[in-house]
Amino acid sequence: MEFPAVGLRTSSVGSLNVPGSEGDYWSSVTGTSGSNNAYRLYFNSGNLGVGSSGKQYGLSVRCVR
Repeated sequence: MEFPAVGLRTSSVGSLNVPGSEGDYWSSVTGTSGSNNAYRLYFNSGNLGVGSSGKQYGLSVRCVR
């Protein structure tokens, strides 16, 4: 399975940031009830991890079965 480094869209302006060097993908798992956060997978040339971000960011979605 491939996850391209497509970057992300900022919440304030909507511009595309770090295309080609960073990948950010939403998980299907949301934050706690009433939270504006959801979990994400992120990576760049030196890091790979799972974190939490505000839903106002435009991260990529990849369907996985």
